[in-house]
Amino acid sequence: MTADQFREELTKRNEAIRGVLDETGAVTFMIPKADLIAKAVSKDAPRADDTPQSALEHRFDLLDGPAMFSMTNVLYHGAIKYGPNSWRSIAIEDHLNHLISHAIAYLAGNRDDNHLANVMCRAMFAHATELAGDK
Repeated sequence: MTADQFREELTKRNEAIRGVLDETGAVTFMIPKADLIAKAVSKDAPRADDTPQSALEHRFDLLDGPAMFSMTNVLYHGAIKYGPNSWRSIAIEDHLNHLISHAIAYLAGNRDDNHLANVMCRAMFAHATELAGDK
């Protein structure tokens, strides 16, 4: 990629990011969730130069399979205990508080719970809530 191509791509990405002003006056920058998905998989998605398919800017193949199974097991048990998608009604700050409590418990040596998988879930919950523009 040339320097000019890089600058052009950076400009496009910066234009896709929107700033959101919260109640405290802080600005949060985020890419709307629908834009993330549409850019990757829609019929108008950028095409790969060397193959007849979309040019994904995502590397799902780099996800760790065992970690994903562990995280989705936490999601499974949480859905049974609290209901599917109940996490969507929880504020970002509450997700982050629970994330931190699981991280600290793990760092303190507690292995009574799958703390790291819970950290992954809470990070996903907080980020998904932010992408959705909620709380």
